[in-house]
Amino acid sequence: MNNPAFAAKFKLRFVGPVDHTIAESLTEAGLGAHLERTGRVTHEEPCAKCSAHACCSCW
Repeated sequence: MNNPAFAAKFKLRFVGPVDHTIAESLTEAGLGAHLERTGRVTHEEPCAKCSAHACCSCW
């Protein structure tokens, strides 16, 4: 990434099942260090994490 400040904070979070080829592609693209994968969670868990942001339509 060209912006070190952005790269230090950037996380690409996948919640739920994600095909392994997605992670492989992101790693090949140089984004593997920013990748977070979480398995299945309840509907409320991700909504609680992003409810302060406009990224979630759960509320």
